Amino acid sequence: APDALNLGAAEILETAHAAGIHVEIDGNDLLLESLATPPPALIDGMRRYKPEIIALLRSAEKEQESSSDLSRRLGVEVVLVGDEATAEREIAALLAQAAVIGLDIETTPRREHLADAEAALDPLKAEVRLLQIATESKALVLDLRKVHLSSPALMPIWRGALVGHNLSFDIKMLMANGVDFGDTEIIDTILLSGLFLRGEPDNRREGTRRPSLAIVVKEAIGVTPPKQMQQSDWGRDELTGEQIAYAALDAVMARRLRTHFQSELENQRSAPDGVTLSTRLNKAILPIARMELAGVLLDTEALARLDAGWRFETARLRKEITTRFGVENPRSALQVEAWLRRELCRLGKDREWPRTQAKKLSTQAEHLKRLIGELPGVELFVELPRVQQLASNFGQKLLDRVGSDGRLHGCFQLAGAKSGRFTSSKPNLQNIPRAQELRSAFIAAPGCSLVCADYSQLELRVMAAISGDPVMTEAYREGRDLHAITAARMLGVAIEEFDPANPAHADARKKAKAVNFGIIFGSGANGLREFARDAYGVMLTAQEANDMIRRFLRAYKGVGNWMDNQVMRGHRLGFVETIGGRRHRFLWEAGGKFSPNLALNLPIQGTAAEIAVEAVIRIDARLFRDLSPGKQILQVHDEFVLEVPHGSEDLAKRILVEEMTAAFSALLPDAPVTGLVDAHAGPNWAAAKGG
Repeated sequence: APDALNLGAAEILETAHAAGIHVEIDGNDLLLESLATPPPALIDGMRRYKPEIIALLRSAEKEQESSSDLSRRLGVEVVLVGDEATAEREIAALLAQAAVIGLDIETTPRREHLADAEAALDPLKAEVRLLQIATESKALVLDLRKVHLSSPALMPIWRGALVGHNLSFDIKMLMANGVDFGDTEIIDTILLSGLFLRGEPDNRREGTRRPSLAIVVKEAIGVTPPKQMQQSDWGRDELTGEQIAYAALDAVMARRLRTHFQSELENQRSAPDGVTLSTRLNKAILPIARMELAGVLLDTEALARLDAGWRFETARLRKEITTRFGVENPRSALQVEAWLRRELCRLGKDREWPRTQAKKLSTQAEHLKRLIGELPGVELFVELPRVQQLASNFGQKLLDRVGSDGRLHGCFQLAGAKSGRFTSSKPNLQNIPRAQELRSAFIAAPGCSLVCADYSQLELRVMAAISGDPVMTEAYREGRDLHAITAARMLGVAIEEFDPANPAHADARKKAKAVNFGIIFGSGANGLREFARDAYGVMLTAQEANDMIRRFLRAYKGVGNWMDNQVMRGHRLGFVETIGGRRHRFLWEAGGKFSPNLALNLPIQGTAAEIAVEAVIRIDARLFRDLSPGKQILQVHDEFVLEVPHGSEDLAKRILVEEMTAAFSALLPDAPVTGLVDAHAGPNWAAAKGG
């Protein structure tokens, strides 16, 4: 990218659009949507010219067609509903026209939270101001200050099928305000667009795997929805005609998108259990909303003490680094790089050291680790960013997110990652470190326990099932330690002779673990060296890495054959897919380039993601049936956490084991399940995890 610091606001916007980056206004800030990470220079330019860019975007918005004009042009009838009798009559007439209706809401901060900039997005602080339901040609906009959500006139809405864009948000807000969805069919077009719309030949297409409604409608239907009212005041008692028209269009567009996706929905490939991926994802919306609303209780006093300790330790490490090495500001990459250059030159390692994009020596902790044992004191530089990250991301930031009920309520985005895995935000509960002291601050409510279960080696089991490797499959059927089997084969000893108490064998198992998981991520020799070092602290030479990969592929010939065939097939077809039916096209990658790593990795990671989604659905349904006071409160990678009343821990453990196993078998019906799930209970997350 050109040096954006030397460009004006208009040129920066043009550069962003040319790079496939969608830019829009988010309050007083800018929101960027992109398939790839924007260049740092472009980000810097946007920060510098932010006021000018916002002014340009707002000027462009003023030139857009109004919502009222667009509604008329599209032949959409908009009806504002402000009393019970009209609501009952109009809702009955609308539902008679279509089996699936579009749904959207507008929210505003409750009066006591007007000063909170994010209150309109918080179920505990927001008022649902408007409810919009629509067919493709008619929309009802219900004023919820005049027709309450609990009104019997609205009950028929929740008994049918609803379609909306980012409907997870709307569902959660409505549930927080007392709406019972029961067996309502939920269809989210943000999930459908992620499945079906990202295959456009233009790899610079605006949008992400969860693109905004405006981007999806523009691509799928050829309409550019106006945005002028997006940031308007929805809290006023009397809304303008333009606001009403704007609100109505979102529900109409969602309904039209459902029609647009009809052929793709009909032509989906089903998973082995007969369920399509769109159906599975949409079925998870209600369980995820319940999990988000339940939240997890935080011991704020314990976390505050941890935060104080992290900040004290950060200051101590900085002072020791300055005193010992003369680096005045250990947070300065330039100063640390200058120190590192001197030391590497002295050790004769400067030429082989990893470099940044700017050709500077990397000062990342994951690279500095390789000097431990050779350069006294380097562990200080490794430890400092770890403690800084804890203090920056998991101290006051978490405390600031605690709701009025003392609980953290994160947002879990279905299929947020490329593989289809969950992502999480506000706060990111998928990224909580495994540190015992931190997870101990996530506690059960009084009178309750936390019950935690996770899948054992889920990705490796998926690899065994997909590749059909007989050695790997038999190991799992017999409940053996796959890492020990790999280590034994690499050592050239029989598995019966493998002794984990033998230091050489224990070291081999550690390396084997890195190899097993490295293969899952499609690593070559260099990638395996980096993965082994960063994830497990295992240092390998290039020759060792090559030898270990070669031995692995000799040991697991089925995996090797699958990998060879998978790369050729992906290159020939131009896409890769999971067992559950997620198809990712290489045209969606930067530059549209074929990626062998992606061809190998996505089917494994993506199938594991589909198993996790199915588990969330099954656990939620089982709790409703057998343990209704229990709550599903966290889903973190391959781990599931419940909060249940004292005395029901054994039942909760049984529910987790049975439903997680059933979810695994739904996608991989022939795969062995011996030792698949392990569950424990305790008063906090760390104790429940450890049993």
